[in-house]
Amino acid sequence: MLIINSLILVIVLVSDQLTKNWAETQLQGSEPIPVLNNLFELHYSQNTGMAFSFLDDKPQFLLVLVSVIVISLIYYIFKEKKLDLGIAFILAGGLGNLLDRLVHGYVIDFINPLFMDFAIFNISDIALNIGMALLIFQWLTKEKRVQND
Repeated sequence: MLIINSLILVIVLVSDQLTKNWAETQLQGSEPIPVLNNLFELHYSQNTGMAFSFLDDKPQFLLVLVSVIVISLIYYIFKEKKLDLGIAFILAGGLGNLLDRLVHGYVIDFINPLFMDFAIFNISDIALNIGMALLIFQWLTKEKRVQND
């Protein structure tokens, strides 16, 4: 599983960086592009904060926080010699947004759902949410197995 989950991590990270590069070169300064009958739009945005621009006035703090989390996850992987799928998604998302913060000083977001009032996001954000959902599911099923034993 280490090789497969590592491959998923790389694919998600590369996809994130490629789509952000595309958004920067094709969407920046242009009108939003509606997709799927206005279900969402592709709209370039620079986010100095976290989700919903939380802590947008503390970019250095976020850079340090995300760096510590990413380094901790990498340490965990090498110490345990395993890479769970949830951790792979979280690490890919964390690295994708960390690279943006290091290179640009902000995170490039470009997916804007129009069917609800929600934040503009990117592939890294999707990966982070998938990873958290997988870890929560894994934790809940593990708890259930422990209770049944």
